[in-house]
Amino acid sequence: MFGWWLADALGPAALPVAAATNGTALKVTTFALPAARARAIVVIASFADAPLRTSLVVNNTVLGLPGDLATFCLHTPALPPFQAAAPAAALGAAFDVPPGQGVIFDVKAC
Repeated sequence: MFGWWLADALGPAALPVAAATNGTALKVTTFALPAARARAIVVIASFADAPLRTSLVVNNTVLGLPGDLATFCLHTPALPPFQAAAPAAALGAAFDVPPGQGVIFDVKAC
């Protein structure tokens, strides 16, 4: 697990995944399952008062997913009542994070 707090302690390069949005309103924690399982669970939490549109910045040197990142997608699982399922999107796709809530993605092959 790579918690958002690692950036405070070790610098942003310690994180395998970060939100592209500047500022501290979005926090990202990643549960990495690289190599044989070739996936990661990415949790984005919003501390903002309004919806934020962002995308993910992936440092695969830290994350360690095999092969080309273009072959990986953001899968949004249904987690009632927290979030509804959504179609898979490209790893670099923009998405909205509701205020005071979050989004959970399963990053795996498209």
